[in-house]
Amino acid sequence: MWRWLLSLAVLLTMMGAAQAQPPPPPAPCVPNSDSTSFNATTDAHKVGLVDMKPGTDYDSAPRLTAAINYVIGNPNCKNLVADPGTYYFYSAAPSPVQPVKTSYVYVQPATGLKIDLRGSQLIFKESFFTAFYIDQCKACEFSNFSIDFEHLPFTQLDVKNVHADEITADPQPNWPNPPELFNHQAQVGGGARNVDFVGFDRRGGVPLYDYTDWKLPAPPWDRAHRIAINPQGVIKKDDVFIVTARGGGPAIYEQNGAGTIFKDIAIYTSGGVGIESSGSQAMSFIGIHIVPKPDTGRLVSTVAGGIALNSMAGPGFVVRNCFIDGTQDDSIAGNVTAVSTPVPVLSRGTALIPGWPANPVFFMNGTTGATVGAPPVGQGYEVTLKSPPFIYSIKPSLTQGQVTQLGNNAYVYSRAGYGTAAGVTIQNNQITNSYFARGIAFSGVSNASITHNTITNTQQAGIVLGTDLPTNVPIDKTLIANNLLTNTNMGMSGVGQSYLGAIEIMAYATNGDVMATQLNHHAFINTNTVTNTQRAGIWIGNVHGGAVNDNRLSGIGLSLGNLGIDPHLNDGLKPYASQAFAAGVLAWCTVDVATNSPFFVNMCPGTPGPQPGTK
Repeated sequence: MWRWLLSLAVLLTMMGAAQAQPPPPPAPCVPNSDSTSFNATTDAHKVGLVDMKPGTDYDSAPRLTAAINYVIGNPNCKNLVADPGTYYFYSAAPSPVQPVKTSYVYVQPATGLKIDLRGSQLIFKESFFTAFYIDQCKACEFSNFSIDFEHLPFTQLDVKNVHADEITADPQPNWPNPPELFNHQAQVGGGARNVDFVGFDRRGGVPLYDYTDWKLPAPPWDRAHRIAINPQGVIKKDDVFIVTARGGGPAIYEQNGAGTIFKDIAIYTSGGVGIESSGSQAMSFIGIHIVPKPDTGRLVSTVAGGIALNSMAGPGFVVRNCFIDGTQDDSIAGNVTAVSTPVPVLSRGTALIPGWPANPVFFMNGTTGATVGAPPVGQGYEVTLKSPPFIYSIKPSLTQGQVTQLGNNAYVYSRAGYGTAAGVTIQNNQITNSYFARGIAFSGVSNASITHNTITNTQQAGIVLGTDLPTNVPIDKTLIANNLLTNTNMGMSGVGQSYLGAIEIMAYATNGDVMATQLNHHAFINTNTVTNTQRAGIWIGNVHGGAVNDNRLSGIGLSLGNLGIDPHLNDGLKPYASQAFAAGVLAWCTVDVATNSPFFVNMCPGTPGPQPGTK
């Protein structure tokens, strides 16, 4: 018996010793080397992978993906590099986290990943698919490469003749005709329903903003060179008519990251935006070029926007020293989307709330914009379930005046979603030719600093910050300074929410109407230069507190008296358009906005007493 116990004791001792052994150290990043940089071109075969090689005979998609996964999984690797060259990517695959998104390179969650491709040119086959899908990358860095696609999402035509109900146009040399473009993108993208087919016009290298885009019918067409549209008196012989198959992309899609840097990257086209960031915070975009590929004769970069910062989750965004030319939607844009819930029944102490945001909360009248408990001055409220499933108590109780103020179109928001934590710096960027949209545009974003940017040729406003209820909450602390805007807000196709001024701040109710409430706080618009715009030079609306000083304005209200082909002004604004669009600075329902502008006009229809604002 004792021998058996002794054997058991020895065995347990040996097992304990084995368990106490430290794990073996991780393998070096590169075998037989102390390098912490893994070269996907020359080191992959050393660890059982396939080297990424330049040239059309090699598919770099699986090779680069495998190299990235190796670096992420090896703690001794600090960064991934590649020899300079031209690399081709042929095989795209559905994303493992979002199967509806197909990409060539999927970057799995990582921390501290650094990829420097040393100026390499990356050519991807289909522009409908995303080049890089980057998921939950924290403190990562992607730098020094360009992205282009073999099958472009647009074509360029020379206009030969213009008739009352059609134009005839031939493809420029080596460009497809429109049906060939549409059929290819639809086949790759899973059907015609996924492709938005549009055309627009250029003359002498300048976009014609008299009309935005013509919606084109899907093929088949009777003749490929005859396009059945009403030219609206805009298109002329010898113009260049550009046809785009919108849908797909973006070139780079990043989600749920933090503190990641994109630097010195060129994007020449995509079926969507150039770079889209979603649900992230503290992302930096430095020296990004989203432009038509040089020396190719292209007139378009992306068929959507440039840099899109969607659903910003926190502060610290930076877009600096970027060049964006020839996009069709907003060149630089972002938003903070708020979780809101309608409150169909509201009293002083209770509310019927079918799904409420996190405490503390504030309330807003979706029609007038009146707020109760909202930052930056409101105290906030706590709501607690009182009677399942939807009756909540409110502490402290509202006053009867507040209940009346909120009315029968009330919404409840979390104070955390107000936007004061969302900050963005947009500095020293150059934007040219935003064909259908705006230069710089943010919705519901507070702490925005937009300075020292040059913006030329936009269909809609050059710089616009907005609040659209109930999706966005009010904004606070906006600085727009030292920007140079030339030929911005030049669209004559009509007047909408972003067509009011070259520089614009405005808020809209849940039904899209203008309102008299000062939702937004502390806007400073100073020392900007605005030259040539169809509407007002600066339109500052629904703001409490701030200043509009030392701006240089010329060529204001070029379209005075002409509201365009489709004057779809928001309810409540149209009767005042002529006076408003003649203003150098138009203050729509502002309070305590100081100015030294000699062209300052206060306007707040329906408000009793003197017009708000300070001059």
